[in-house]
Amino acid sequence: ALFLGFGLLAMAYGLRGEARRRGAIAWALPLMLLFISGIVLSQSRIGMAFLAVAGLFGGMMMGPRHRRTVSALIGLIAAGALYGLLQWVIYTGFGLGQLFPPGLQRLADRGIGQRLGLWQIAWEAFKAHPILGVGLGNFVQWDYRLALTQAQPLFANNAHNLFAQLAAETGLLGLLVVVVPAALSVARAWTAWVNRGVQAWESWRFLALGVCLMVLGYSLTEYPLWYVFFAVPFAMCWAVLDTPALTLHPSPQWRWPLGG
Repeated sequence: ALFLGFGLLAMAYGLRGEARRRGAIAWALPLMLLFISGIVLSQSRIGMAFLAVAGLFGGMMMGPRHRRTVSALIGLIAAGALYGLLQWVIYTGFGLGQLFPPGLQRLADRGIGQRLGLWQIAWEAFKAHPILGVGLGNFVQWDYRLALTQAQPLFANNAHNLFAQLAAETGLLGLLVVVVPAALSVARAWTAWVNRGVQAWESWRFLALGVCLMVLGYSLTEYPLWYVFFAVPFAMCWAVLDTPALTLHPSPQWRWPLGG
C-alpha cells in the first residue's frame, strides 16, 4: 500500500498543472484507479491515510497555483470517494468480503491490533535502561521475555513504532541524536516555506513531502525504515526538502581534504 501511495504521488506530479501534456490524463487516470484498487485490496489499515496524503498533495500539484487550497480539498474528497466506491465494488459487488475483510473493517474490528503490547514492552525496556537503552538489536530479547506475561502475546523483533524502538534500544541519548537535528531541520525548512507562501511552492516539494509523511506515518505502526527500499526514498526526499540545521565553515587548510 505504501508503494502504491508513492505511485499515486508520482502520477500526480506527472500531471502537475505547469507541465501537463495533452493526452496524459487519458493514461494516468486508469492507472490511478488501478493503484487505488490495489490499496483497497491490500487490506491495509493505514492505506486510507496514504490515500489521503496522495489526494491532498496530488490535488495541489495538479491544480492551478493560485487555487491550491481548493485543489487540495477537491483531491482529498475525490480520494476518499474513490476509496469508498472501489471498496464497495470489490468487497460487496464482487463478493470478496466473504473471503477476507477490507482495511476499514479490520481497523474497526481490531484497531491497532497487538501493537499496544509491543509498545508496553518497549516502555519497560526504556525504564530499565533510560539513558543508553538495551542496545541495538536487543529489543527481541525483552519481547520474548515479557510477551508471555500478556493476555495476547505477540512475538516480534521490533516495537512496530520508530520512536518506541529507538527509546528501547538507544535510550534517551539515541532519541535526542535523532529527534533534535530532525526538529531543527523541519523548523528551518518550514519557516522558509511559510515565508514564501504555498502558492510559490514547486510541485516537487509536494511530492517529496508526501513521501516523507507517508513513511513517517507508517513508522508509527510498523518498521519501514529498517528496510533499505523504504529508507532510501525517504532519505532522498528528506534531503531535497532539507534546510541545513548547522553550517560548518572549515578553515582553508581543511577544505581540500574535506572535498572543497
